[in-house]
Amino acid sequence: MDEQYLRTPFYGFPRMLEDVRRACPMCMINPKRVYRPYKKIGLTSLLPGSHTSKPDPKATYKFPYLLKGLKVEKNNQVWASDITYIAMRAGYMFLYTIIDVCSRFVTAWGLSNTMTTEWCTSITLEAFYKWGKPDIFNTDQGGQFTSESFIKLLQDCKIQISMDGFFILIFSFFWHDDIWVLARFILNRESKTT
Repeated sequence: MDEQYLRTPFYGFPRMLEDVRRACPMCMINPKRVYRPYKKIGLTSLLPGSHTSKPDPKATYKFPYLLKGLKVEKNNQVWASDITYIAMRAGYMFLYTIIDVCSRFVTAWGLSNTMTTEWCTSITLEAFYKWGKPDIFNTDQGGQFTSESFIKLLQDCKIQISMDGFFILIFSFFWHDDIWVLARFILNRESKTT
């Protein structure tokens, strides 16, 4: 396991278990047999965990979920945004994407190696300048979206703010494939130009 971890430090426990089972297909390996030494050695994946949307503990902004029962029938009625990460050869990059819920059109996106409020704010502003402003902007309650500067941007533009992690989870089933197609296109294009 230690040697495999040196080759693939982005493997978490489940992938390491698969690798050990592949190395010894005739053996019946209990997950605990891999988990205990994995934790004892102190091995962890280098990739971020699944909880990249933690609220800012200092944020006093809590907004309701406005989309329950809402019929989205026109462009620029509701935009949704989220951040995901893309594994790279050395580390990972964050992809911030804003889409129009009605048309599923990606209004803006950006790649960065950090998840900062300034980064999200600048991409959101870029989308407003290119495509106008939505009536409702839906996000999860991550620290970037509950920050004072991001909230102020939306309030200054007189946009209703909707926050709920549940919508993004459900909605991701519909647009997750589109985002990965976009991510692959971006990465392929970048690798061809360099």
